[in-house]
Amino acid sequence: MNSAETKLRAPARDVQLAIFLLGLLALVVILLSLSRPALPAENPAIGYVYVFGDAVERPGAYPFIRRRISLSDVFLRAGGDKAAAELLPAAVVVPPQLIYFDSRLLRPVSEGESFLLDINRASPIGLESLPGIGEVLARRIIAARPFGSIEELLRVEGIGEGKLEQIRNLITTTSE
Repeated sequence: MNSAETKLRAPARDVQLAIFLLGLLALVVILLSLSRPALPAENPAIGYVYVFGDAVERPGAYPFIRRRISLSDVFLRAGGDKAAAELLPAAVVVPPQLIYFDSRLLRPVSEGESFLLDINRASPIGLESLPGIGEVLARRIIAARPFGSIEELLRVEGIGEGKLEQIRNLITTTSE
């Protein structure tokens, strides 16, 4: 073999060696990426519902991945009693939301006993549980607080004598 042939073969060997080393490096990178633990997914929570009150065992912030959650699901997740959850209105919660569960309002009503909703302290959901009161009227009632008597509800736009008579036996005020 002459020196010209050796010079031609030397670069060819260098190219083969470089290709081999690049292939080996690619293999090492692939194996390392497969052996690494996957990065945790971002928090998929759509929103948080902040729960507090004396009727739940575990008050705090709860992430939810659904856009609409039932009020009883929120209550149970925060450690609320199953029997008390049945007393909750069939309301839907849309995160973010701040909810207070009062144990005085979540007790079964005994026979002969009536439960009166305090219009000065009731939540929008509580007010909406009254017949004929929707979301808009509930907001108006809250905006017009405080009420010294049930009759003062007549000053709320949308509540007339008929609607007041319909809910009179279901409500109270803190001053009565």
